[in-house]
Amino acid sequence: MIPFLRTLALLLLLVQGIPALASRQLDKERVDIEGMATNAVRAKALLELATSHAEKDVNLSLMHAHDALGLARLSGNDELVHDALTLIAKAQLELGLHAEYMKSTLEALEISRARQDAVSMAADLRALALAYRHSLRPDRAIQESRNALAILLQTKDTVAIDMAYRGLVEELILGGAHQEALRICDQALERARERNDMLAQARLWLLVGEAMSHQRKFGNALPYLVRADRVLDSLGNREDRFRAAVGRARAALGMGMAEEAASWVDRAERTAASGNPARSAEVLSELRYRVALARGDQATALALLQGIQAARDSMYNARSAQQIAGLQTMYELEVKEQANRRLQEKNDLNEERITAQNARSELLLTLLAVASVLVLVLGASFWNNYRVVRRLRLKNQVIRRQSDEIHAKNMELERNNLRLAESIVSE
Repeated sequence: MIPFLRTLALLLLLVQGIPALASRQLDKERVDIEGMATNAVRAKALLELATSHAEKDVNLSLMHAHDALGLARLSGNDELVHDALTLIAKAQLELGLHAEYMKSTLEALEISRARQDAVSMAADLRALALAYRHSLRPDRAIQESRNALAILLQTKDTVAIDMAYRGLVEELILGGAHQEALRICDQALERARERNDMLAQARLWLLVGEAMSHQRKFGNALPYLVRADRVLDSLGNREDRFRAAVGRARAALGMGMAEEAASWVDRAERTAASGNPARSAEVLSELRYRVALARGDQATALALLQGIQAARDSMYNARSAQQIAGLQTMYELEVKEQANRRLQEKNDLNEERITAQNARSELLLTLLAVASVLVLVLGASFWNNYRVVRRLRLKNQVIRRQSDEIHAKNMELERNNLRLAESIVSE
């Protein structure tokens, strides 16, 4: 009886405990999944905000991207983390924070390599090349541009490959490796001719002309610039047409044709690229200054030179103020991140304490359940023993009563025997 009761009690305890444990595990997984989904959605929303503010308020865009980065890391979504780092890097570059830009770019590149995403890796390598360019490391900029091109050549993304070719050529020109730039242009032109892509060929002709102009081979550069201008005038975008007009103006100045150069400067001004108006204005001012010198107009040249210097000073002051604002934003973000980190550590500690308290509570409940089962088992055992003892007592009472009755009968028989004996003797 007792072993049966014990087995029954243990089975009841297990039946009640297992669903509770399973329910807690499912609840925990559900909370984790909901938390991941929530963090991912919030990160995407913040990335959209950062993108929308990228041109209006770079500091605000940086703050939104930084917040999105934290949520993306919590969600475990590497793609979102990479997108957030890319936006942060763009904002840092816009603010002139070149060291921070390189750090963010390297972190994004590490994630791209972990994801084995060739297109993202190439884009990050191009961004890294730009970081090295700003750090006055043309050799490293060329190397990273080569790496980007090598990665993209393994893909079938024609547009990305063309951009990588042009990016490498631009870095080679800036680094002074003009002959190699021309050789790479020939390779890219061969690919463009195979698929009869006139726009890609025109952009490469423009780069060939720019490379030759840097070598002061203006006569050799002019045919390429003319061919590029004809195609880009109809197929290219504003930036293409602006670069073509600037290239024609510089070639004309190099060949001593001041009036033709002036007409190309006017055309460049009409098609100035809207992406970087300050840079476009600087290029146009420099060309007008050179045109004035070529014309022998010293007064105009001096006025333009003073304007260029004033614009550079103003741009330097604006850039310095922007850098200070960017550093202030980065400092505030760092302080916020440290506060969040401390809060997270505190939350983790509280969670550990709560977990330990829950474990102790569960242990106490388990012990209480075991004690309750033991009490029930002991109570059942006591009640069973009590019934057995009571039954034995009743049996003993019956036996004692029967024994007394038998003894009384025996005594009665003995008395009868004595009376019988006495009667016999008396007779």
